[in-house]
Amino acid sequence: MADLVIDHIVSDGTGKPRVRGSGVAVRVLAELHNIGWSAEKLADHMELTVAQVYAALSYYYDHKAEMDESIHAGQELSKNARSAEDFRLEIEARQKSKLE
Repeated sequence: MADLVIDHIVSDGTGKPRVRGSGVAVRVLAELHNIGWSAEKLADHMELTVAQVYAALSYYYDHKAEMDESIHAGQELSKNARSAEDFRLEIEARQKSKLE
């Protein structure tokens, strides 16, 4: 059996698949598709062709377990991440305490 070759998908140098020439991560397209975005809507909003989106989704489904693990890990990081506003408030509080 021949290896699958997807012309529209490349590695970004860290091993993360992206749509060639766009910088859009396959993971992002997969996440949005999983919450109901159609290939056409993804193409329109990400300024991609429908063929590029389907290539990304094909890659996702060929590597679903690995990609779903990455998606889940990213969502967990986002839940636990502090916002820029939290950091700003913390810095201001430190500066204020130094002045007192």
